[in-house]
Amino acid sequence: MERGKGRGYRDAELAFRRYAEYGLDRRRLDMFEIRDAIRGCCSGQSAYDMLAVYDTLRLLEAIGQKECADAVRAVYFAGGGRRPRRNDVTFRVRRHAYERNYDERTIYRQLRRAKEIYRLLRYGSFVFGRS
Repeated sequence: MERGKGRGYRDAELAFRRYAEYGLDRRRLDMFEIRDAIRGCCSGQSAYDMLAVYDTLRLLEAIGQKECADAVRAVYFAGGGRRPRRNDVTFRVRRHAYERNYDERTIYRQLRRAKEIYRLLRYGSFVFGRS
């Protein structure tokens, strides 16, 4: 399987967007409050997705990858709830790269790292690096 392909790749993007759609990105909640908030807005598999997004963001900040969490917030949380338009992600990546004085490739690498951690937390079976 090639890197970036397979189960969970698009699921991570959709889960990040859904997390913003539910308004969970605007609240600063601790671990117990977020579980109650997620339980109140969604159920079933979607609740597991939201918990994985929350844990991904917390883990990124805990391991010193705050830039990755900021990239996820800037690219996928912006315009939460509305349907993405064509080239929406590209525009947001370029804008975030310009604001942070990074290269666009750096932002895409940060987003990929966040998606890999999401897949690891959500599905539990992912080998880092090349497959």
